[in-house]
Amino acid sequence: MRLAFASRCVGAAVLLIGVVAWCLCAAAAEPAHLRFGISAGINTAVQPALYAKTAGLFAKYGIDATFTAMNDDPTAVQGLIANQYDMLYAGAGPGLIAIGRGADIRIVSSFTPVSDSVLIAQRDVRGIKDLPGRVLAVSKIGSLSYLMTVVTLKREGIDVDKVQILAAGNDTAKAQMVAAGRVDATTLNGIGVAPILGPDSTLHIVYDIGKALQGQLLNTVVFARGDFIRDHPEIVEAAVKALIEASRALQSDPALAVRQAVSTGLPAGPVQSTYDRLFAIGVPYYGVDGGIDRAIVGSTIATLHEFNVLDPAPTVDAAVDMSFVQAAIKALGPYKP
Repeated sequence: MRLAFASRCVGAAVLLIGVVAWCLCAAAAEPAHLRFGISAGINTAVQPALYAKTAGLFAKYGIDATFTAMNDDPTAVQGLIANQYDMLYAGAGPGLIAIGRGADIRIVSSFTPVSDSVLIAQRDVRGIKDLPGRVLAVSKIGSLSYLMTVVTLKREGIDVDKVQILAAGNDTAKAQMVAAGRVDATTLNGIGVAPILGPDSTLHIVYDIGKALQGQLLNTVVFARGDFIRDHPEIVEAAVKALIEASRALQSDPALAVRQAVSTGLPAGPVQSTYDRLFAIGVPYYGVDGGIDRAIVGSTIATLHEFNVLDPAPTVDAAVDMSFVQAAIKALGPYKP
């Protein structure tokens, strides 16, 4: 009787251990939920985030990512601060302005550090020096397109107060306005320019903003809330790994980059010509090694502060947490084209 009872106890114990082990495995396999904000629409710059989801890279690193689309950078940054999402892809400048004012958010990576923005104008605007007295469209006051435009104008010695800057909405809206002659000029990224610069167009490119600011001003970055970094550093690190892997996949395979962009609704012809130009600029367009370092963050802060669009200016330590990119590169190794 005792033997039978002991056997039953051992059997029950083994069964209990098995159930506990199964529960632990199931819990370990449960993906971590990540709320990810995306600002300013669909273009070539945002593709690594979209590819990371559709290609299963977020899932590979144990993340179930849901995206929230936002129309403009300033509103998107306020959404991050208000806990509408945990991480955010947006223009670097608007987030740095918020950090300078005390917001508890940090830059953790950049999958599109290089800008391909250009200033496009009517034919009677012969160059950037002709802009005083003209109407120039940006997405929103305080947006990335606004900040890059203001910095460019001031660098060229132009009195910004003499240029009528109009908040017009996203790139599609700006392109439509300049093509219809309702504004004299606007800033657009490459994919926004291609459809309206045909042989019979009355428009032309008067200034390559991205090229002029390359190496001095970060384009777009990934921010994370401070409390999310402290409470869930493993999720932030996993997301950064997924985004770097996505950036490497697209950068190393132009045909894949084109297919990915077209799959998100961008027109095939302009996509091809845009990528032909982007992959010939001499540096990786996508953030194959995380897209950030302390030097470029410091340069971005200094440039925005110098031209009076970032005041007060945060310190580099307050603006960026390099640990996630460093951990990701240690795990993934250096980029090999």
